Amino acid sequence: MKSRFFLFIWTFLCLLTASAVAQDVPTLGGEIADMFTFAAPNLEAPRRNPVEKKELSVPTGEAKGGRELVVSAYAYCLRGRTASGRYTRRGIVAVDPRVIPLGSRLYVPGYGWAVAADTGGAIVGNKIDLWMPTSGDCYRWGVRRVKIKVYPRR
Repeated sequence: MKSRFFLFIWTFLCLLTASAVAQDVPTLGGEIADMFTFAAPNLEAPRRNPVEKKELSVPTGEAKGGRELVVSAYAYCLRGRTASGRYTRRGIVAVDPRVIPLGSRLYVPGYGWAVAADTGGAIVGNKIDLWMPTSGDCYRWGVRRVKIKVYPRR
């Protein structure tokens, strides 16, 4: 009951103020509002240096060194966040963290450089899951037995 009464009063005051403004009639507190009505100075915010996004440094070509490992390479195209918090994109690989530590860089022949940034329930042992942008790319990749090179996180 009280809330309806206050709503009624509030609506009445809003309508009264709106009609007074439309008729150019001074309202209660108008002189206070006039005190704070002024032209704001033209202040510009200080310019900041653009924030550099840290991209994964992915070298080109085949790398030398690293630990070699023969794995079954599958493909997936789900979008979202990985186990490490990154968004899925090309170069993201799901691994078994007991075999390949998360954050490791990998060189996968036929795919290129990648980062072990995701895990999967079916990725156990010497299996990796390569992220592809479309399901057509996944079907073209199929399942391949590849010899990858693993470079531990620095």
